[in-house]
Parts: sequence; structure tokens; C-alpha cells
Amino acid sequence: MEADPEELWWRVSERAIARLRSAIGVFAAERETSQVRVRVIDELAAYDPERPPLDAWLDVVIDRYCAERLPG
Repeated sequence: MEADPEELWWRVSERAIARLRSAIGVFAAERETSQVRVRVIDELAAYDPERPPLDAWLDVVIDRYCAERLPG
């Protein structure tokens, strides 16, 4: 059974937004949340449930997004 991307986002959004806020601040996170959502959903196909836990994978996706898209 394949995961529903929208359901996945609903389940991980609180953690994702908290990590994003921690990395770039509350106001910047508000602007970037929709883009991070798209990134997470786009990269979902690459997630291997046999590898690190979903939380660790999500952190890597968000950290990479921040490093690529944001100065600093």
C-alpha cells in the first residue's frame, strides 16, 4: 500500500514546521512552509522505510532545503 502524500504531511507537519522555525526563525518559516511541504512530498518517493526512521529522513530533507534555499 502506497502512502498518501497529503496524509503524510498532515502527520509530520508539526515536526517539520518546528524544525524549520528552529533553523530560520518563525517569520521566515511562515513564508517557506508551503515550499517545504512540496519538497517533502516530492522527495517521499526516495524514502526507504527499511532505512533510518521517517523523523530522521524528514530532518535531512528540511535541513537540505534550508541549506539550498536560504542564505547563511
